Amino acid sequence: MGDRYCSNYAPEQPIDLWASQGFQIQWQRPKTSLSPMVVWLWNMQPPNERLPHQINLIPNGCFYLIFYQDEGAIQSRLIRPHSTVEWRLIPSHVETLGVTLRVEWAYSLLGIPLNFLPVPSLNLREIWPHAISNLEAQLFAIDGFAARAQILQHFLDQQFDRGRIAPIPIFQVCRELLCATQPAPFSEILRSTGYSTRYLRQLFQEHIGMSPKKLARIYRFQQLLQSTDLYQLDSANLALEYGYYDQSHFNREFKQLVGLPPSQSFPQTRSVSRYPEHILT
Repeated sequence: MGDRYCSNYAPEQPIDLWASQGFQIQWQRPKTSLSPMVVWLWNMQPPNERLPHQINLIPNGCFYLIFYQDEGAIQSRLIRPHSTVEWRLIPSHVETLGVTLRVEWAYSLLGIPLNFLPVPSLNLREIWPHAISNLEAQLFAIDGFAARAQILQHFLDQQFDRGRIAPIPIFQVCRELLCATQPAPFSEILRSTGYSTRYLRQLFQEHIGMSPKKLARIYRFQQLLQSTDLYQLDSANLALEYGYYDQSHFNREFKQLVGLPPSQSFPQTRSVSRYPEHILT
């Protein structure tokens, strides 16, 4: 399945995690054998000062594995894909190690469709009881993001069953959405697969937990964020370029996905890079 992927949805830096100012965040791309499945490995360190902090998890069409230690107890969790901003799924008061993974490969990793998971955030011991205990012992016996990322990638390589994949139409639609060089009518993308809209909707709902149309909206939004400096998000031309009807349409979608309108989300007095310091003001 490796030849089904392109790099359009692999930004220079991850832009789905947004935290209060002061977080220290490290990230790296996966090794080659995991690149079709894994988008990023990352580590978030909260500020030293004891102030209220918040991590906003912006929808990006992916799912997550996260690992952290809180009051001596190790937590390993899976976070399902979501279609609106989430605030409480990643802890903001402890260091967290995470992996961002593509939804179409969830079945290969977990052995069950994502939509079969009972809650948005699930303890990984319920999926891999023994393997997770061993992984936790290794991860928290050493320090340093690079060493932990290496252990985590070895674990993922062992867990992925590349012979067990989700239905091919899911890969086809995701590939069309991810590799599009310019926005295309959603109906055209579905027709290009040769399958009916109803059939695709059923497959996506079962395996991912959201419709292909909703996933397309999320990918479009993420691709826009990746393509421009964030201070330009009030540009009507930019909204039209990415298939929004007008600036108001984009503003509504932005607020739904990020939790705030663009005017309240980024500093307006200076140029902001694609990936600011995860700041929401």
